[in-house]
Order: sequence, then C-alpha cells, then structure tokens
Amino acid sequence: MRATELLASTVVDENGRSLGRVHDIRISRDQSEAHGRFQVAGLAIGGGHLAHVWGFAEHRATGPWLLRTLTARAVRRARFVPADRVTDWGPGLVRIQGDGDTLPYLRDVVLG
Repeated sequence: MRATELLASTVVDENGRSLGRVHDIRISRDQSEAHGRFQVAGLAIGGGHLAHVWGFAEHRATGPWLLRTLTARAVRRARFVPADRVTDWGPGLVRIQGDGDTLPYLRDVVLG
C-alpha cells in the first residue's frame, strides 16, 4: 500500500466507532540493521486537516497567533495510533484494536 492511499482514510476502533481521518503518517527507521529500513511507527488522526498541514498539531509551527488560535481546539483532539494497534490497513478504512478513547493524544507523543 502507498502512503497516499492511507492518507485521509477513516479510522475506526473495534466497536466500529469512527475516530477521525488519517492526517499524517509517522515513520521510524529500524536501527538494528546497517541500512535501517523505514517502517510505519503510527498514524496521526483527527484534529483537523489544516492543523496538520500547517504544522500546529506536531508543534512544527507556533505562529502567527491567529492561525495558532484557530487550530488550537483541533490540535487538542488529535490522537496517535501506534502501528501495532492497527489490524487492517485497507485503503479508505483503517481498523484498530481496542477502544479509541485509550489512544494517546498526539501532543503527548510528539512532545514526549
């Protein structure tokens, strides 16, 4: 599957509840290999598309004040789906195990 097929897919938990759309894909590099392959670490979902595009959800951007204020509410709702919780990567629909309420907030994962 290509990343472009995954972006904008709807994410649902095991109860069938919609959690939002995929706005960003987090990639990590396998450090155990000499040339370290890239792998999906997780998905950034919810929180509004523009908050991710403009970089506010991941704290890559901090201003201008008006845009930060307009996206603040959406940024608080953005969640992170670890790759190991995904059970189906189908294009258009991503299914995860467990309840969506247990997913960490993106701001907590990004800011560590």
